[in-house]
Amino acid sequence: MSEGIVELNADEGNTEVDGDEDEEADAPEGVEEEDDVKKSGVLKPKTRRQKRDKRKRMFEEQKKARERDLKIKETEISRLKSIKKELKADEVQSAENEEKRKAALEKKMSGPLKLSNYNYEPQEIEIKLSDELTGNLRNLKQEGSLLEDRFKSMQRRNMIEVR
Repeated sequence: MSEGIVELNADEGNTEVDGDEDEEADAPEGVEEEDDVKKSGVLKPKTRRQKRDKRKRMFEEQKKARERDLKIKETEISRLKSIKKELKADEVQSAENEEKRKAALEKKMSGPLKLSNYNYEPQEIEIKLSDELTGNLRNLKQEGSLLEDRFKSMQRRNMIEVR
């Protein structure tokens, strides 16, 4: 307990002091400092060698950290081409998907919606051929039905469901 006073250490017995020194000699340097602090409760000033070693370890750790960071940056730079290629492929894919979506939307909007189980069938255009035409408009007969034309027009515009 009274390690600071030399006279009292000699009186208490040399066995304890000698035992402590043997344990410290076997332990590594870092453990020595911790053992001294734990046992004595009083901090001993660090020697020049301890300070130098600590500073050396600190510089080595910083150097390793810098090298590790540099290595990570180099690998990222080497992957840069592949990353750019992946990004370009993604952009091309998204552009193609957008074009497909637009085409599908145009196709959907161009025709009538499916309002029932039946599909819309456009009306056949009735045209007279040139040999069926007469020179006189009075002799011309009406083709198709006005009611049927209106009905198909309303189906095409989704005003009436297809039946």
